[in-house]
Amino acid sequence: MAELQVLNGPLQWKTFKISGPRFLMGRQDTCHLVLNDGWVSREHAVVIEASAGEYTVQDLGSENGIFVNGARVQDSKLKHADILRVGRTEMRLFNPTGEESGVDLGAFTRPSGAGLPEPSEAANLDMTIHEPGALKVERPDLRDRVRRLEKLLNVKEEDNSRLAAENAVLKRTLAQGGLIDPATGHVDLRRLTTSAPREALSRDLLPLIGNPAFSVTWPLCDGGSIGQLAAGDIALGAHRLGIVGLGRGGVRIADAMHALGWRHVAAVAADAEVMATVPWETTLELPAGLEDVGAVGALVEERRPEIRTLLSAALGVDRTLHLITVGLGGATGIGSIPVVLGALQALDPDTPCGVILSVPSTASATAAHRMATMRDGVKTVLRLHDAGKIRPFVLFDESRLERIVGEQARSAQNATIAGLIDTVVRLPALPSIGGDVDSDALRTCLGTEGMSSFGLAAAKETDGASIGAALRHALSDGWLCSRVAPSRGRTTVVLAMIGSDVLAEDASVANRVGAAIEEVSELLPQAEVSKGIYEDCGQGVRIVAWVGGLPFPESLAV
Repeated sequence: MAELQVLNGPLQWKTFKISGPRFLMGRQDTCHLVLNDGWVSREHAVVIEASAGEYTVQDLGSENGIFVNGARVQDSKLKHADILRVGRTEMRLFNPTGEESGVDLGAFTRPSGAGLPEPSEAANLDMTIHEPGALKVERPDLRDRVRRLEKLLNVKEEDNSRLAAENAVLKRTLAQGGLIDPATGHVDLRRLTTSAPREALSRDLLPLIGNPAFSVTWPLCDGGSIGQLAAGDIALGAHRLGIVGLGRGGVRIADAMHALGWRHVAAVAADAEVMATVPWETTLELPAGLEDVGAVGALVEERRPEIRTLLSAALGVDRTLHLITVGLGGATGIGSIPVVLGALQALDPDTPCGVILSVPSTASATAAHRMATMRDGVKTVLRLHDAGKIRPFVLFDESRLERIVGEQARSAQNATIAGLIDTVVRLPALPSIGGDVDSDALRTCLGTEGMSSFGLAAAKETDGASIGAALRHALSDGWLCSRVAPSRGRTTVVLAMIGSDVLAEDASVANRVGAAIEEVSELLPQAEVSKGIYEDCGQGVRIVAWVGGLPFPESLAV
């Protein structure tokens, strides 16, 4: 009787006899060979005994197919020692026929005249009796090693099974949308279809790409927590940030980044109260009371060796982006910028450097010397930016960290900081996002990154069906306004926005957009959908929902 010998996976080394005329394989419990594998359909394939000792295998319309000796087949004969792959399980057919299984005993017939020795010849034979086991060959005991290896393989198989199950769901959804090329099984962006033509959408619902400070950000999730920031010291995407907080406002922003998971942080400030609260040790406290930017610069220049030592200990030399955070409300942070920037370039000249400037609120910036300090800070950064030493820089309203108190304060601050970092690391080629941005450059950047977001402007009377149509249009239009599909591990972010303070205060608009987001999330079957209202800078823009966390399986890479 023929057998299938499993070569890998949880059933490795096991043998299954092909019993009956039809031997069914799949995930269903009623199959003769049950394969608990996300790549395998419920009834995936069947081995048929066409005649005595002859077998064929047939694909039962599975999504991932079957392979014989590495080639995908629909219906194929099986011969002895053929390798059959179903899902991720490989099996070898053991079905030896006459010449392969039978042993020709005649080949071992003693030649004529070569019979048993005569008794008279026995005396010449060596009759020495040797001690048993005199010849001993040391063989290593590999059983423990095999068991450990099998355990690791089983863990990997479980992970692959989960990924395969997600892949099957996503692939089925993409196929239903006409995005799969039947010949290759790969995603074909040329097959993109939209559920609603652009002409059918009202003008106020067309996807918008504007200032990235509005459209590229990271809003609050359910419960006031931040998504996609679980791994320590890993920025959005794959950036390893080295952060230096200068002055009171800059140290506060650096502290917020440290709370989000980035651990390579240093601080230089003259505020003993703020410096005493930071949870890291790489700090340098300057004398208090200095209000002149020039005096601060001279003092920091004298302590340049200490600053170099501080940055070397805090940041190391393996960062992909240096980020200076500065509060424009005091002279300490502004006066320290040139020396700190020079020390960073000496530490690692190939690492780019960006700057986040926190602008004090109007109430705290009424004094004339405060306004002069702010102007000096902006001029300093612009001069360094024009020289190509700082790129990009972001202007940030410091009051954003002060509006909410109590339990929600940290959540609002985290959302703000994550949005700023997201903007900086996604737009390294743009000169500034403090003002207008060239839309063509932004589109090029988003297309190159393979990730994007879109804004949605909604009128107060806009109904949910129209909002849903606009979202469907944006989600199907080149993967969120970008013609490049996100690669494995990237995040697809959908930002639905309301464009005025009046509309943002109208909860019914938020509810309609939220319902539309849930409805169209079926286009992203692997995504986690979260909703929350998050206040962004600019003309009362509000983000009411987002969809994130869509890893593309490697087999679907374009």
